[in-house]
Amino acid sequence: MSTLILLFESSVGYSLFKIKEWEEIQNNTTEFIKSSLDFKNLKESVKLLASHQFETAKEAMENIQKVSNKETSKEMISFLKENLPSGKSFVLGVLDINLAQGIKEKVKCEIEVGGFITEISRVIRANLHKFLKIDEDDVIKAQLGLAHQYSRMKCMFDVNRDDKPVVQSIALVDQLDKNINSFCMRIKEWFGWHFPELSKIVPDNSAYTKIVNLIENKDKLIAEYNSEDSDLKQKLIDIVVEPDIADRVYEGARASMGSDLSEIDAINIRHFCDKVSKLITYREGIGHYLKDKMKMLAPNTSNLVGEVLGARLISHAGSLSNLCKYPASTIQILGAEKALFRALKARSGKTPKYGLLYYSNYIGKSAAKNKGKISRYLANKLAQSSKLDFFSENREGHYGDEFKKQVEERMEFLTSGVKPRKNVDVMKEVSEKIQEDESKNKKKTKSKKKTEEESDDEEENKKKKKSRKQSTVSEVSEKPKKKKKKVESDDESDNSAPKKKSKKQKARKASDSS
Repeated sequence: MSTLILLFESSVGYSLFKIKEWEEIQNNTTEFIKSSLDFKNLKESVKLLASHQFETAKEAMENIQKVSNKETSKEMISFLKENLPSGKSFVLGVLDINLAQGIKEKVKCEIEVGGFITEISRVIRANLHKFLKIDEDDVIKAQLGLAHQYSRMKCMFDVNRDDKPVVQSIALVDQLDKNINSFCMRIKEWFGWHFPELSKIVPDNSAYTKIVNLIENKDKLIAEYNSEDSDLKQKLIDIVVEPDIADRVYEGARASMGSDLSEIDAINIRHFCDKVSKLITYREGIGHYLKDKMKMLAPNTSNLVGEVLGARLISHAGSLSNLCKYPASTIQILGAEKALFRALKARSGKTPKYGLLYYSNYIGKSAAKNKGKISRYLANKLAQSSKLDFFSENREGHYGDEFKKQVEERMEFLTSGVKPRKNVDVMKEVSEKIQEDESKNKKKTKSKKKTEEESDDEEENKKKKKSRKQSTVSEVSEKPKKKKKKVESDDESDNSAPKKKSKKQKARKASDSS
């Protein structure tokens, strides 16, 4: 009867446990779990063979990352090879099937995987601190620390981390549009009692709120519109853009049938208009942010159908990775799921032709009989563009521009019969264009590097010339000093020579006198 050795992975490290009479325990797992509540009984059937504790948090993180990815680490394989019995017949118990396959390839032993292994692992996990003879608090701290680090790493390297700002911003844009529309309707109803003609002259919500915030009262408009001291007329023209519309607002105020407005009502309306105008400017800022994000995330999709519709498709799919996995038929009906299932349930056969793609300009431009064909073709191009955005490293959106031209060519083909280009030819053209751009960019970078190197060489040469000049100047200044010293030494030798001669002469004279 072969022995079972269980590999247990934890936040503390790797452990090997020997399970005695494991086939009997496999038949009576419920009795084994009940008896394992007492650690003495558990010790009789489960024995710790070896353990490898992680020395640092980095080592623990690397190993747990490998285990979660169903891969074997070097530490695990070396630990198994060192501590597994050689020559004896044994069965290695592993929790995960994919991890077991990797271990089997490298260790080459019989492996047991199943519900029985999970039950024993649960029992060992509850009593791990007793087997390893460490404090239970230390094990809990290690588990918490590793869990926080692992979740932080998952959030940092999440594939869909760039999609989430787009999903949230498009939801915010839709919510702001609803709120702004409802607030502007409230302003029109409130101020309409005083100046009802203004809503017909200026239908735009943003311009209407700015005008109400500016004029406050039609009496003020009538009094200050043509006065030279006030700049109300110029401000009104800046809001409305056209002077004719500003004149129409003035004439409407003069002939208005509205009731008078008290000062308190005017103050409250002005404050409310100020808040709504700030909300409108914030909505415009969020729109610019969304466009910039979409150009970075999905340039081809945004060039094909626009940033807003592309963001709605990504939001409805959940992420760009989900959208690129969808076939064209699913993309075509995204947003019309209820209508689809209603038609399938009723067996009417009138399934929806488009969902969110209805808001595309191509569907609005095409004739009623061609809308289904254009939506199907557009969904096909969206499936291609989303795949290119997710898998391609090129962020310039050349494919999206060509797909847009293809959709327009298809619309012309359906109306006039002019044959469009083939998709293969279009893809070849775009790939060649991208290669040309890359080669140009490489040449530019090389030329920049050369110019930088040349400039660096010139600076070095200038420095060398300056240093040479300084050295020559110093040499020239030092040479005359040396000559002077030599001259001085010659003078000293000349002075010393006559002194020696005079001594000899004195000696001769003394000898002559003697």
